[in-house]
Amino acid sequence: MKAKEIVKVALSFVGQNEIKGNQGFEDPKFLQIMQSVGWKIGQAWCSYFAEAVLKLAYKGNDKTLAILDKLCSASAVKTLENFSKAGYKVSDKATPGAIVIYQTIRKGRKAWTGHAGIVTAVYKDYFETVEGNTGSNGVREGEVVATRKRKYSFNVYNGLELQGFIWPIDDQGADVETKETETAQPFSNTKEGNKFRRWVNDQYPEIASELDLDRSGKYNNSYILKAYARLNELYTA
Repeated sequence: MKAKEIVKVALSFVGQNEIKGNQGFEDPKFLQIMQSVGWKIGQAWCSYFAEAVLKLAYKGNDKTLAILDKLCSASAVKTLENFSKAGYKVSDKATPGAIVIYQTIRKGRKAWTGHAGIVTAVYKDYFETVEGNTGSNGVREGEVVATRKRKYSFNVYNGLELQGFIWPIDDQGADVETKETETAQPFSNTKEGNKFRRWVNDQYPEIASELDLDRSGKYNNSYILKAYARLNELYTA
């Protein structure tokens, strides 16, 4: 699973600044990275940043890189549409490593513009992200890569409306079930299992709720195995 690597890559770029007016970036290496995914002077770059993070996290995986080439777009809204139509998991539930997609709403009507970022942590009432082309006031046209705390704003009248989360490609459907088999019996007793159960409920309550994972229970049933398959790379025993 690549969630941990996606989060790590995203966090490594925090503080990167643009040259005002989308005219480039202060760091030549970061400029090179952004140009490698198709960004051009004058363009908004939040979606390009998300694409760059994923491509660096999946470096060496030609199959996944080809998928990202095909489905990622300069438009956040179009990126969400592409992944959804291609059958990849687009959810209203956040998970680390996912691309979060917003659409601009003006007086209750959807505009063509949007915003994107990378989810780094998930909590009950909010989630944390790393976003490119953002700013201290949270508007789409920002100037820096920054960490943000975001609420689940699915219904807004003006501003950025949350549209959904594109989950990491290797954390979807059949892949999760396969990894469950591969990592079967990760815990040897109830004490170890309950420690992991408590960690999931404390750190990722949305995932715990989605999987119906209680704070205590069997250490080898399907609920805990599914949770471990999804979060094992983020878990420090």
